[in-house]
Amino acid sequence: MRVRTWLSPRAPAPVERLAYAVVGTILLLVALAGFALVLLSWSMGDLGFGLFGLVMGLLTLVLGCRMLVAAATGRRLYWWPGQREDDEGGAP
Repeated sequence: MRVRTWLSPRAPAPVERLAYAVVGTILLLVALAGFALVLLSWSMGDLGFGLFGLVMGLLTLVLGCRMLVAAATGRRLYWWPGQREDDEGGAP
């Protein structure tokens, strides 16, 4: 039985791996800035914007970590449904 994962068994090109690392790092920095904005908005009493910022920050943090894991392990990411089948089927 094969485990389905969001990482491809195919190795990415070196440039693609570098791009994952750079974009993942930028996304982590954006997430940290977003969390600072959440604290600032909550201290000013704006709960709605703070919650929105918190959700966006969490999504950014998850995507950034996902890209950094892909860069560190040297594997490609699956971005859309059906890409796994294309990878396993040998499509270019």
